Amino acid sequence: MLHFNNNALTTLALISSLTICSFAQAGEYEGEWVLKDSDGTSFQAIFKNDGTASGTHGKSMKHGTWKEDAEGITIKWDTGWTTRITKANNQYIKLAFKPGASVNDQPTNTSDAVKVK
Repeated sequence: MLHFNNNALTTLALISSLTICSFAQAGEYEGEWVLKDSDGTSFQAIFKNDGTASGTHGKSMKHGTWKEDAEGITIKWDTGWTTRITKANNQYIKLAFKPGASVNDQPTNTSDAVKVK
């Protein structure tokens, strides 16, 4: 029979609860999305739970990283562009910022963001 002391049980419970919270939190933005560029052309973006992003915008696959904060997610693309996805009134909004712009600047493009998977 295995015996655990209180410290071991407390640590195990904490790790389990943190793992569950991480999975629940990642689920809202992790997955496949349809976004629109400045011309209104749809493209796909994929956000993986390891923080990597990829997108089909343009002639080749784009790559980057994404991070969640209290207001949504910020995607930093290898092209220099930054994308924000936020949620307002049960609707997701995409804001795009050209290279060199801050997410506090006026967005270059704004459109709906739709999670498809």
